[in-house]
Amino acid sequence: MAIALLTRADESLAAEWAGGAPVEYGYEVLLVCDTSGDSPGTPWAVFCPSMDVCSAGRDPQDALDMIADAIYEALVDGVEPAKGNAYHEVISYYQELMATGLPTAEAVVSPAPYPGQ
Repeated sequence: MAIALLTRADESLAAEWAGGAPVEYGYEVLLVCDTSGDSPGTPWAVFCPSMDVCSAGRDPQDALDMIADAIYEALVDGVEPAKGNAYHEVISYYQELMATGLPTAEAVVSPAPYPGQ
């Protein structure tokens, strides 16, 4: 299970996520819920701009677990965190999604320890 600290969320999510564990190291992730019904089973999309990975889950915690796994795999593969063009593109896309009024949240996720850490 991913360790996550909620850093910003819609009011309904803040109540759902009360009591997050502190994180010593981690990666900022951005979550958005597809309320249209077009993503049955995995309506929560989650993005990690600095690692240029994304995933999805059936609820916020599942999405955080999935992105933690994706971050872990990226780190094992030698991907270095960056803030290049991909980072800014993901941030811009997330801001567009926020503007639509979809439920959104931001969190910090710590993947499992990986070789070289």
